[in-house]
Amino acid sequence: MKTLNLSILLCTLILLSLEFPLKAGIENNEQKESYWSKWSKGKKSNRFKNTSDTNQTYYPRPFLTIHLGVSHTTNFGNVRLNSEHGQGTQISLRKDLGFPVTTFSPRLNFIFNYGNVSHIAFDMYSTNRNEREVITRDIKYGNATFLAGSEVQTTLRLTYASLCYSNFFYNNGRSRLAFLAGVAGIFYHLNIKSTTVADLIQKKSLFVPLPTIGLNGSVFLTKNLFLRGVIKYSAWWSKNYNCNVIEFVPYFEYYIFRNFGVGMRYNFGYTNFQNLPDKKFNGNMENSFNAISGILVFRFLKKDSKVLNKF
Repeated sequence: MKTLNLSILLCTLILLSLEFPLKAGIENNEQKESYWSKWSKGKKSNRFKNTSDTNQTYYPRPFLTIHLGVSHTTNFGNVRLNSEHGQGTQISLRKDLGFPVTTFSPRLNFIFNYGNVSHIAFDMYSTNRNEREVITRDIKYGNATFLAGSEVQTTLRLTYASLCYSNFFYNNGRSRLAFLAGVAGIFYHLNIKSTTVADLIQKKSLFVPLPTIGLNGSVFLTKNLFLRGVIKYSAWWSKNYNCNVIEFVPYFEYYIFRNFGVGMRYNFGYTNFQNLPDKKFNGNMENSFNAISGILVFRFLKKDSKVLNKF
């Protein structure tokens, strides 16, 4: 009997000694599996982060870009200013007043990026011209009539400025595409003065603000070569107010250093104002220009744009 009890006790001890190591082994395996699972997930996460960082490093993100340049412009235009007594003469700035076809003018552009999907851009173009010409036909400009054979001195000032907001609906880090909206302003001043007849002068200025819509796109062709393109349309229609402005601007930037580069820019613009109100400009004005600009580019990168070793 004692022998049987000892046998039962010994068997029980043997079974318990086998059970506890088995459970411990299962728990250790679960811990090991949990550890390797976490390590694998961490590696995947780090690999994703490294890929993202690589994209950000390869394609820098400026918060401010400044373009300063000079444009060589080909310009064609005509203007008519009516008086209260009748219609004025349709004047060609080149054929009638002797303005040169080409001229040089400064250009200025600011682009401010905030967030990843928005930016604000300010663009300005301005030209000032003074010419003397012996006219070959009678010209009626507003309330003044300049007779053929007399000499006239003409001053023209034309300034175009726009402020637009872009919201990017496509952005993959390398290229972006956005809708833009904003306002454009046109300042036009044409002063004609006779040097033959004293006190014969006619001055007229026009300022027109217009709502603007368009598209804005950009792409990195390489890590240093950047291409932009903008197309804008500004207009306003009413019974006595018909204005249309179209502008197309492709240009590229090549970055020699981290924050400095050079570029080329092409502008095509067309402005047409018809039947403006008497208090504004009783007549019409049409102008088209093509401009090629050389620009210096200054950019200021965001703090998280890691491109120090790429330039």
